[in-house]
Amino acid sequence: MPSRTMRDGRPQRRGLAATAFSHCRRYGTTPAATGADGARLSSPARHRQDGQRSQQAGMLGMACPRLPGPAPGTRPARAAPESPGKAKAARPAGALPLPFTFLPLWAMEGMTACSGGPHFINHGQTDSKGEIMADILIIGAGGVGSVVAHKCAQVAKEGAFGKITLASRTLSRCDEIARSVKARLGVDIATAQVDADNVPELCALIRQVKPHTVLNIALPYQDLHIMDACLECGVHYLDTANYEPLDTAKFEYKWQWAYQERFRQAGLTALLGSGFDPGVTNVFSAWVMKHELDEVHVLDIIDCNAGDHGQPFATNFNPEINIREVTARGRYWERGEWVETDPLSWSMTYDFPDGIGPKKCFLMYHEELESLVQNLKGLKRARFWMTFSENYLNHLKVLGNVGMTRIDPVRFQGQDIVPIQFLRALLPDPASLGPLTRGKTCIGNVMRGIKDGKEKAVYIYNICDHEACYAEVGSQAISYTTGVPAMIGAKMMVSGQWLKPGVWNMEQFDPDPFMADLNAYGLPWQCVEVKD
Repeated sequence: MPSRTMRDGRPQRRGLAATAFSHCRRYGTTPAATGADGARLSSPARHRQDGQRSQQAGMLGMACPRLPGPAPGTRPARAAPESPGKAKAARPAGALPLPFTFLPLWAMEGMTACSGGPHFINHGQTDSKGEIMADILIIGAGGVGSVVAHKCAQVAKEGAFGKITLASRTLSRCDEIARSVKARLGVDIATAQVDADNVPELCALIRQVKPHTVLNIALPYQDLHIMDACLECGVHYLDTANYEPLDTAKFEYKWQWAYQERFRQAGLTALLGSGFDPGVTNVFSAWVMKHELDEVHVLDIIDCNAGDHGQPFATNFNPEINIREVTARGRYWERGEWVETDPLSWSMTYDFPDGIGPKKCFLMYHEELESLVQNLKGLKRARFWMTFSENYLNHLKVLGNVGMTRIDPVRFQGQDIVPIQFLRALLPDPASLGPLTRGKTCIGNVMRGIKDGKEKAVYIYNICDHEACYAEVGSQAISYTTGVPAMIGAKMMVSGQWLKPGVWNMEQFDPDPFMADLNAYGLPWQCVEVKD
């Protein structure tokens, strides 16, 4: 795919006329503007700021020393973890839910991204200069886990990581991924079997591997178990999706934010939501706030999968998680309050760039909104939209009508069966869709606000090609766009650029080094200015 083709070590860049945004109005392109070097740009296609300023801005904390800390497997005493079942009542609309103050870490005066407390010395391999390369542990061997393993192995060849261990409940799947990594990249990764619901078992593996950071690519239901194990063993934590109780289709950050003080006291970092959405969309927001807008008034995150896998009905990631998410009530933020809508009841048409064209998008609730409404200065409205084909929606409606999307157990032949879990067993494995999928994805933010006292709007986005992803790592683009940011997030942590004791969302760190790595490792981005 041209947008990911690498030439002389740099991503190939393409011009792009600013795209139209349609929801009772259309945005056109502005006339000329100035580029990163101050030169006047004569064409809207040249308004893109695809990482140039990120690469020039420098990276925080590159030389931060590793401070001595507790021995592996030890940590300060902590209180017992809060039980999700005993969570407090939902907060009033607009109220801060957190036991700490949200502030971008890179904006704190006199603070580097790796200051604020000791982090533990990693017992990893050493490179040719005798410097320790941080070992990592990846938990989860589905479609995304496979991408994470391949991309981590890719940067391990550059010295970013030491030993890589991939663990899952299904050891054979880990071994299969390890063979693919060896064949494609010539890198050996270790494999292990672990039950991510079993904290003692997780701790035993972590103490054996002694990683700098655990990458949680397992199910959202397992987030708290893995966070507990990381605290118990004194290692850093990263995930790609927030916690969701198994018996309630309601995901939110409050359960994980409640770990803030425990991670802070332990001198450990927990990085939440290091996928694409959430993840890159959060970093996009932080980058726009840093470089393009002084205030953000309107945020629309728009996720389009224009690919086709040719199957009657299949989901591009875990079917159970996907269907629970899509069938939930929609929510958006407006004027300090959350407004709910019936599932998939609001839609708009958006004209996507790069030949994708107009697609129908549906308003949904997505987890990154929960943190972004706290962190974007001046925000008045925030919404999330996603495209679905008519075929997908028709199948989903029928499955819902016959009860196959239920998450409560049903008694059948003397045993309890959860319909949506049974359906998951019948549907194609998302990891199997790679060789079948054609087309592109486009995920990005339309952000409107104020710059230097004047109204301004920008569209910042990534285009990814399913076939190019499969050629590189054997995956379709949905898994790829989640797995690459997980690798980059871990790279930010082990390098010391994104380390701060506590529990943090992606937009709370300096976006520039992460944005530079998106360009370098397969997810090049563009930012264009748009207007009414």
